[in-house]
Amino acid sequence: MEKSFVKIYEELISKQEKRKLESSNFSDKPIMYDGIITPESSVTIQPVFGIDFSIDKIGMIELLNDLEKRFNQQTDEQNKNLMWITYAVENSINEYFGGRGDGAKRESAYFSNNEHLTLSDIKNERIGLCAERASVAQNCFEVLREAGIIKSYIPHLTNSHLTIKGERTPHSFITLVNEEKSSWIFDIENNIEYLDKDGNKTFGVALYKMSKEELEEFKQGHSLKLKSVYELSGIEECGQDRYYGSEELRTLNEKIEREADEKSKVTPDNISNATSQTVQANPGEMAKRVQSVSKSFAESLKQNTHSNDDGEPSTRSGYRYAQVDTYNRKKGQGR
Repeated sequence: MEKSFVKIYEELISKQEKRKLESSNFSDKPIMYDGIITPESSVTIQPVFGIDFSIDKIGMIELLNDLEKRFNQQTDEQNKNLMWITYAVENSINEYFGGRGDGAKRESAYFSNNEHLTLSDIKNERIGLCAERASVAQNCFEVLREAGIIKSYIPHLTNSHLTIKGERTPHSFITLVNEEKSSWIFDIENNIEYLDKDGNKTFGVALYKMSKEELEEFKQGHSLKLKSVYELSGIEECGQDRYYGSEELRTLNEKIEREADEKSKVTPDNISNATSQTVQANPGEMAKRVQSVSKSFAESLKQNTHSNDDGEPSTRSGYRYAQVDTYNRKKGQGR
């Protein structure tokens, strides 16, 4: 690599302005942010209580140094493979965070620190959940893109919703966007449970493919049940179905708009017969558990994607196994 990850990061933050990245609690469409997140910027965790998170330079540099070591230990072929890339990012962040986050501990930590924490504050504390993990991952992917490792994709920190068994919760993840080909959702908080070649339940990186049409539907607020990289390779999953998007809020807001439009059409002649109805949207709430994961990372995984010359992942036949960290894997929570 011509430049170190840290050097690339320093150059990127010098060009990016400070900004406030809003949560998806009240939004009926995904909020998607590209670009690097500077140390001066803030990521909203819970808007009702004014809780936010920032990625300080010291913490980010330490994490990037670890990430670069992982890439230096991999082959050039592995460093072009989307599965290997996402594993490296997830494992580096998981190790820095001290394992999977604890929701109660996280809430207490924020309220004990004037509703604000930095990346360095949460090192090894098992506090970070989806919002913290995805925002740090956004910076990692921006550096990897600038380094030419994921040149076919534009990473977006995506604040939207996740629905499992009918329960919708605000959720943050990464969307790797390629407007001309396929895009991918990378849910760094919630691994996928699947059956390995011996029929044993294990966990792997949550990577979901989106077609151009599905990407547009997602941007409009539709909730989508996407196929994971495992399903695409014929590997059986054994977890609950997941729907990414804000369908419920989008539909509710459309209903409110229709009713407002009908009310505006009331004339003096029929006003006495008009009926007013109020629909109140769910204002959102603090993080709820969306997926518990109590086992370790898979020690081996069928290698499903390989980057062609243009960086587009494609399915490969045959088994090839990627060694993954088993660092302090504990029960996870959603945002």
